[in-house]
Amino acid sequence: MFRALIVQRHNHSVSDEEFLQLLKAHVDHGFVLIKNDTSGFKSEDDYVDYLVELTRAGLEQRTQEAAPVIETTPAFGGLLDLQIGRKADSGEAVSVEFNRQTNNYLAVTGKPGSGKTQFVKDLLAQIRRQSENKVNFIFFDYAKGDVADDAGFVEATQAEVVRLPEESLPVNPFSRVNVNSETAVRVAAQEFADLIRDVEKRLGTVQAQLLYDAILRGFETQRGENPPFPDFEIIKQEVEWDYHSNNRKLDTLTEIMRQLNDFRIFATARQGNLWANLTDKTVIIDLHGLTVLRELTVCLVLTSIYRELMAMPDSNVTDGIREMRTIIVIDEAHHFLKDKKRNAILERLIREIRSKGASVFLMSQSPDDYDQHNFDFTELLEFIFLLQSNAGATKFLQNAFGLSSAEAKSLSAEVSGLPTAEAVGKSYDEDRKEKVSRLRVRQFWREKGAKEN
Repeated sequence: MFRALIVQRHNHSVSDEEFLQLLKAHVDHGFVLIKNDTSGFKSEDDYVDYLVELTRAGLEQRTQEAAPVIETTPAFGGLLDLQIGRKADSGEAVSVEFNRQTNNYLAVTGKPGSGKTQFVKDLLAQIRRQSENKVNFIFFDYAKGDVADDAGFVEATQAEVVRLPEESLPVNPFSRVNVNSETAVRVAAQEFADLIRDVEKRLGTVQAQLLYDAILRGFETQRGENPPFPDFEIIKQEVEWDYHSNNRKLDTLTEIMRQLNDFRIFATARQGNLWANLTDKTVIIDLHGLTVLRELTVCLVLTSIYRELMAMPDSNVTDGIREMRTIIVIDEAHHFLKDKKRNAILERLIREIRSKGASVFLMSQSPDDYDQHNFDFTELLEFIFLLQSNAGATKFLQNAFGLSSAEAKSLSAEVSGLPTAEAVGKSYDEDRKEKVSRLRVRQFWREKGAKEN
């Protein structure tokens, strides 16, 4: 039977050897398609629905409806040996082998003016220089647009700046959905509806269901079109049609969709020149002028990055060094850490993307932000630097550095009086053993990511 099918498919008779080769090729191709389709599935129900759909559609039709090919961002395989600064007491240089660590995530905490942003900018400039600009970053700039306005930093890192809402992000959050799979579309619609409901607290369960239905109709409207997926303008139209048809009063959902559309936070599909990938971009997203939907915007971008990375193969590890693709930098991270539903998005990102050659940098004003009731983020943060902060960091210091209660209490009092650009962080002695040290950390305005002589 299989031989007859293959002869019919290829329209010529085949030898025994050629038949076996073609049979194997068809089977292998089928497994690739199934792997691509199911890469984002979260539950057994997703797989059952998919298999039912596959059986109903038939193999020939399914082959024509292959999932879109995901472009893989190339990874940098060299060692990133980052200079941190110097020990405050001895002046000894301190450095870290950034991508030799299991969890190469970083947290920097400090009051405004403590030097935390200048420190992170210098680390990013070093990474860009050492990787010959092959390791990218996406920087969410919350505070006054100071990072986006730093021409020296933009030039040193060759970063692109997108200022919201003056400009639109050339990203369509729906573009990575396999529109040829009904199950994939339903799963994506549910994820988007749940995300918006969780981030925008005023949105209720009924409104989330209406949004889910509108997203499904948006995908159906675009079936066979170019591009074959909706944008927020189309989803807004579907929401308005439902409300008008059913005499519903305008509410939170219609207001959110209006703001997403009116402010053009995300580009419409017809604008063209949309970014195919985010992980191959080095971009500073200036959020300080965006007075509405800031957290939702960041969460939608983070979700897009997550989907993109999880569709890529794991980056290689050679001699303990992991290849790196991109770094996600979140300023004013307390907007996410202190909210249970928002920090769930961040927690999923941190737990799952490290094998893909990606890292997360978190910047916040208070050490208390990292210790939440449902999850202690310090468990997954390898590099932690505490600059001048309010007293009361005792618990954070215990968890972050493994100190006793008495040691942490003493160090907490010291932290509150640290001078600008001084921090408490890990360093290593001559035997490469970890210890907690007081450090004078590098500042971009002074070092500009240059290699220390």
